Amino acid sequence: MEGRLAYLKAELGITEAQTEAWNGYVSAVKARTSTMQSMHTTMMQAMQSGSAVERMQAHTQAMESMVESMKALTPATEALYKVLSDEQKKKADLLLGSGCCMM
Repeated sequence: MEGRLAYLKAELGITEAQTEAWNGYVSAVKARTSTMQSMHTTMMQAMQSGSAVERMQAHTQAMESMVESMKALTPATEALYKVLSDEQKKKADLLLGSGCCMM
């Protein structure tokens, strides 16, 4: 993840004036990643040893966690996007908001 974030920062050309918004985005991405890793572990345990109902509940909880983590990432992404130049926004439109970490 650190490599991906470094790549994004370089590709976007984050300036010193944009550092605060960038750092907020990085914190939100890391929090989302942590949530997703924890959810994955819980879900895998249920898939391996849980009953049909427990597996369904684990899957539902995983989906709810994903939605909540996306909601938590959205304000930081919006704050970063707001401070980007038009050229940076074009790059951000291609690089952010998709992928495993929704970066």
